[in-house]
Amino acid sequence: MYLCAMNLFGEEFFEQEQPTAQAVSYTRDLWRDRLIAQDELLSKLQSAHRLDRIPHCSLFSGSRGSGQLIAALHLAQTILCTEDKAPCGVCDACHRVSQLTHPDLHFSYPTLGSSSLARDVSDQWRESVHQNPWMDISIWVGRQDKEAKQANITAAECRAIIEKLSMKPFMGEKTVLILWLPEFLGKEGNILLKLLEEPAIGSYIILATNDQNAILPTIISRSQLFLLKPIEPSKAVLFLQQQHQLSALEAHSIFLAADGNMSLSVQWAKEGKFQFLELTKSLFQKAYVAEPIGMLEWIDQFSQLDKEKQFSLFQFVSQMLSLCIRAKNNIVESGVSENEMIGYVLKLSAGLNWLQIEQINDLLDDATMAIKRNANIKIFMLDWMIQYSKCLRQKNEN
Repeated sequence: MYLCAMNLFGEEFFEQEQPTAQAVSYTRDLWRDRLIAQDELLSKLQSAHRLDRIPHCSLFSGSRGSGQLIAALHLAQTILCTEDKAPCGVCDACHRVSQLTHPDLHFSYPTLGSSSLARDVSDQWRESVHQNPWMDISIWVGRQDKEAKQANITAAECRAIIEKLSMKPFMGEKTVLILWLPEFLGKEGNILLKLLEEPAIGSYIILATNDQNAILPTIISRSQLFLLKPIEPSKAVLFLQQQHQLSALEAHSIFLAADGNMSLSVQWAKEGKFQFLELTKSLFQKAYVAEPIGMLEWIDQFSQLDKEKQFSLFQFVSQMLSLCIRAKNNIVESGVSENEMIGYVLKLSAGLNWLQIEQINDLLDDATMAIKRNANIKIFMLDWMIQYSKCLRQKNEN
């Protein structure tokens, strides 16, 4: 709605009316419901909110795939909720946070390019978080269709953060900024030190990191640390079963292949991990036999995948090789040899030597780079498959 008004010269102009609270109630949607096995953390945050002691700068830290971004979104939902028992999950503010559309919730994250800004890829960011809030940097970089390899949070982005938090809130009295992966700030993080030490009244900064040791000590000293626990395999498997309609065997296979990383586990659950397992088996079989028609058939099947699934497949093969290394060192989880994936890994491990595993990983890196550079995938993969075949057919010298 717009209101008609007069300026000092008697000319009419239209001013947008400030939004009013909506009476509508939405279906309950809470970010905390997506967290796994973080009850102690949730209890601490609830207590801080009840005592009105939520810090103006919080740092959520944990290993990859622990749910740091989800925890940050939960805290943002708590801060911006308009009800006494926050977060309620049904008010307008909670709904907007769950949809990542709240005007007083801002995001900053690594981007590609020396002068890039988060707002340049904000639509891709929201879509990526909705699809997989567990995502890690490799998944996020893969969604940015650029050749640049180095992700970073630029000096220009740091200045944009300061600008965002200098503006008055649009809907209420509080503003929240979530800074995902502050370890990508580097020395540019010094630009934010004054903001972190003296934030504007009603503004909150939430950092979510996979690598606390890579953050500037001056940033850590200005933040209150919240640690996320590693996720127990049984709880992760149950989550994958419930959220992605998988059998216990399928969920367990995915979690094992991802080496306990929920980011990869959720990605593969969404994309169809068993398609990847069959493609991986077929890749090794066709390359080892080195029969031209079979190799061309595999290349044709691979080329029909979209770019994201091509990335994911190579990441999956890389994880399988990682499991092979663990199997060679006798550290694969015991009692799971009946698992289809682990059974295949054990056979693969017995047939590959250390040099072959290293060479295959190098070939996977080459293929990933070619996809990023938009190479003619069929032409490139033909040469790649020949090299792959030569690698597999080397004399096995364990």
